[in-house]
Amino acid sequence: MIESWNRQAQLVNNRPVWLEGLRVHPAYEGKGIASQMHHFLINYWEQNCGGIVRLATISARTQVHHLCQKTGFNKIDEFFFYSWI
Repeated sequence: MIESWNRQAQLVNNRPVWLEGLRVHPAYEGKGIASQMHHFLINYWEQNCGGIVRLATISARTQVHHLCQKTGFNKIDEFFFYSWI
């Protein structure tokens, strides 16, 4: 699933910025750590940079989808993995 967040209608260097690699160790999941990191990054971006922010996440990670919706991201597309036989 690809999410997009755009509070200001501008791009940085004519390209969107992608949030990637935000992970929490499984032993610490469910404690709000990912939410805190996500909110920090979005707030920092909004106050200091602006533009379009996008992220991609696995469709099964519904917790991430909920967090994204709460912070203004909109689903714009889905993609699927294929493997060679």
